[in-house]
Amino acid sequence: MVYLHFALFIGISALISCRAQGLGPLANFCSRWNHQAVVKNGILYIDGGDETFSNYSPIQVDQVRENIYNICVASNWQNVSEVAINKTANPSTGTSAPIFERGALFQGLPGDPNIYLYGGSTPSINTSFPTWQWPYSNQYTLWGFNTNTHAWSQYDIFQSAPERPSWGAHTEAPNLGLAFYFNGVINNYSSPSTNYLANNTLCLEGMVVLNLTMSNTTATNFSTTAVANGSPMMGGQMVYVADYGEKGILVLLGGATGTASQPSREEVGTLAGMQEVYIFDVNTVYQSTTGLADGWYTQYVSGAIPEPRVDFCVFLASAVDGSSQNIYMYGGWDPTQTKYFDEIWVLSLPSFTWIQVYTGTAPRFAHTCHMPSPSRAITVGGLRYADPLRECDWEYKSIAVYNLNSGEWSSEWDPAAPAYEVPEKISGIVGGNANGSATKLVPDKGWTSIQIAELFTGSSNQTAPAHVSSQSTRAGGGSGGGQGTNIRAGGMSKGTIAAVAVGVVVFFLLALLGAVYLLRLRRTTVRGGNSENESVHENRMSSSASNPRDSRHNGWATDIMT
Repeated sequence: MVYLHFALFIGISALISCRAQGLGPLANFCSRWNHQAVVKNGILYIDGGDETFSNYSPIQVDQVRENIYNICVASNWQNVSEVAINKTANPSTGTSAPIFERGALFQGLPGDPNIYLYGGSTPSINTSFPTWQWPYSNQYTLWGFNTNTHAWSQYDIFQSAPERPSWGAHTEAPNLGLAFYFNGVINNYSSPSTNYLANNTLCLEGMVVLNLTMSNTTATNFSTTAVANGSPMMGGQMVYVADYGEKGILVLLGGATGTASQPSREEVGTLAGMQEVYIFDVNTVYQSTTGLADGWYTQYVSGAIPEPRVDFCVFLASAVDGSSQNIYMYGGWDPTQTKYFDEIWVLSLPSFTWIQVYTGTAPRFAHTCHMPSPSRAITVGGLRYADPLRECDWEYKSIAVYNLNSGEWSSEWDPAAPAYEVPEKISGIVGGNANGSATKLVPDKGWTSIQIAELFTGSSNQTAPAHVSSQSTRAGGGSGGGQGTNIRAGGMSKGTIAAVAVGVVVFFLLALLGAVYLLRLRRTTVRGGNSENESVHENRMSSSASNPRDSRHNGWATDIMT
């Protein structure tokens, strides 16, 4: 089945009227999806993707253009507030800042002021828009955004990674300064050199490993033959778990497979089952500079197996004592059956057991998840249906908070939330209690291979229990479309802590100045008679507060003509 592109639902006249009506991405926000996002130094950055706007008229749609948005997660809030940062050209080259979808944002090392944008394709949802950009050259597939100066920079990694992939699984090990991008696809909007693909897509093999620790950023393309074997994957997710192996492991989940040998009109081929997961030994990166080493292994799982899906998100939460590492998987859809999921599943390690901890009635896909707190996750964006004009997001600004301890949703954020407590639905299966003490430390059928046994137990015994590290920080990892992390022991250095502190202070000063400016702007706007957007904004706030997660139905969105 051909994966329906959202552009099929959009009329050219509607696109043009979006600018004609002067709808703004903040005041008239409706929904967002296919973006990339990451948390760094107490700030959640959201970049690119697609958005819809509304002013109680037919919903309009556009690519996210001029701005990168940030949300402070270092302080409390109800009904989140976003700050828009204008995208400026690279001061060294004059090249316009990138506008991509389905790429990846990486946080890099804690003391590095940059976040990094890798991959993605130019949104094709609105090619008639006056500021639409033609696809960028694939010579620069890696960009940096300085969170202090807001300047963009480019990195030439063409020799190692000549294509700009999108829709691939990705994650990073920020304690190691490494970022990973697995397989993915290219299309005619990936770069000028791929316009020969027309309406087709081409799947890519290999996993690009970015070394973000050096001033001269490097990339290595590692073989994924043991996993893909001619059928690359897209739409899945990866999580970095630091507690196992010498340098940690990557866990690859879900997605779909395609064909690497020739372009295809079918973006999705066969969905990958969830009855097995793939594990990558990160230490392989240090053992091979050519990328020819394998490092990939397959582990079978147990429990009730989730249905196959793409476009879900993942995040990691660790028991206080490290006896279980719990990978949360939220949402997603099956485009081959047009089936959507409002579920949260947990793959509990080291037992590799699937456990369902939540089910609801309003699905979400093409979103991202982030874990700035040990027991609270933030979800950003996503859609409930393939048609983005059908409704606006029922969450205010498309932001929701999930309490891992209680299993409840809200619009309130508290950075001082308590430590993660293993829910009874998980501890009832893997053993132990809220603080950990898991007793199921080996998969039901043992470790699938000697290599996996060595990663988890330090021995070749395929029935031995996993070693429980006492040196992990036990902080839940964040996921930006698959950026699950769990930092190893030792914590941050004094320099890193100082950098974080300075960053937070600078942010609050800028936020204060911004608040004064916005207050004056609002007063000026109201005096000028433009009160319509303000009333819409207030109505949306009250609407969001009155929408319980169990119904998940947006009252004001249904009033919009579709």
